[in-house]
This record gives sequence, C-alpha cells and structure tokens, in this order.
Amino acid sequence: RWRMVIKDNGAGFPPSEAAQGRHGLENMRRRLGAVGGSCLLRSRPGRGTTVMLQVILPNENRKNHAHRAGAK
Repeated sequence: RWRMVIKDNGAGFPPSEAAQGRHGLENMRRRLGAVGGSCLLRSRPGRGTTVMLQVILPNENRKNHAHRAGAK
C-alpha cells in the first residue's frame, strides 16, 4: 500500500466548496480510482485541511510465485 498525507493547519474550508470552479481534486480522485486507489479530503473552517492519496500496490512476490509455479 502506498499512502501520502498532505496536511496543513491553515484556515480550512467547508468541503462542499472544494470543487467550485476547479477540477484538481476531482481529477486526482478519478485517476487514483482508475488504478484502484482513493483520494480523501477532510477540511473544516478554522481547523486546516488534510488530503490523503492511497493506492494498494500489487504484491510482486505473489505474482512471481504464481508465475514460477505455472512454469514447470
């Protein structure tokens, strides 16, 4: 699993106002979703903002083991 958390202690904002006129967060959600990942946003006025990007990575050991088992 790969996870990146971006956090600040700034002014924050109501999450319903996050995408007004901009598409950055929606593009990140769409692109991460295409590879089985997610983009989560948490923000509250006066409390700052947190953005978490997460992707579950393929298990290379499992892939290599399955490949070797089938190649007898």
